[in-house]
Amino acid sequence: MSTPTTNPLADTFTVLVVDDESNIRLMLHTALEPDGYTVLEAEDGKAALATVERAPPNVVLLDLSMPVMDGPTFLQRLNDLDLAKRPAVIVLTAYGTIDAAVKAMKLGAIDFIEKPATPDKVRAAVEAAIIQQASKPEAGATTEPTYDETLGQIREAMRAGKMRSVELMLMKAGTIAPHNDAAFLNLAGVFHEAGGRVESAQKFYGRAKRVDPHFAAAEENLQRLYELDRFNKTTRKVALGDEWHPDHSIPGNPTRLTFGRLLRYLTEGPD
Repeated sequence: MSTPTTNPLADTFTVLVVDDESNIRLMLHTALEPDGYTVLEAEDGKAALATVERAPPNVVLLDLSMPVMDGPTFLQRLNDLDLAKRPAVIVLTAYGTIDAAVKAMKLGAIDFIEKPATPDKVRAAVEAAIIQQASKPEAGATTEPTYDETLGQIREAMRAGKMRSVELMLMKAGTIAPHNDAAFLNLAGVFHEAGGRVESAQKFYGRAKRVDPHFAAAEENLQRLYELDRFNKTTRKVALGDEWHPDHSIPGNPTRLTFGRLLRYLTEGPD
């Protein structure tokens, strides 16, 4: 008797699990198969490439450190393949190896999961990847957001409290833009502050102000942190950098973010 499918997305989707550790492959296989996904396995990047060339899966869960062919090499080789539909790649990283995940995203990965990962987190990441892939345009279409559009998407995600999406988009923006852009540095500061890393946030705001002394959002955020530190209160709100843009409907009443809303994800969890 077949296992009932609980996820309507899973019926026609295939996930390739690539990891040299059989227990990790088994855990991921066990997490996904009951939801109705077809789960394939490969113990290294070379075997995974052969599987992808035969029949591209929808999603690849990719370990970065493997013998024979590691994760980054697999991603480079995957980019060379002539595929009608590129699989979405989610990298699996050990604790403390976020830099490696960032490099993998520069090579085309769309998300990362820190090991050990719970089954719920794995299923959520795979489902999100499938939805993202389904919304992508067909080959040849040119709808990749520009750098400025990406910053706009980051601001929208921050206002919605979607900090996991913010983290991923900041990584993407950082791969296509100079790190001396005041708008990018300010948003990075907001992200760090939301995560409780106030000293790091202050450094980012300061760098943004040094890059562009007239960038009002960085000055606003620095003043807000100063007031919180000195007086333990402030009436200032988190400035994302577009509050004074003419597209905002009410001049003099910027659409700024309350810090409490931004921190919602710390108690409710990332989106």
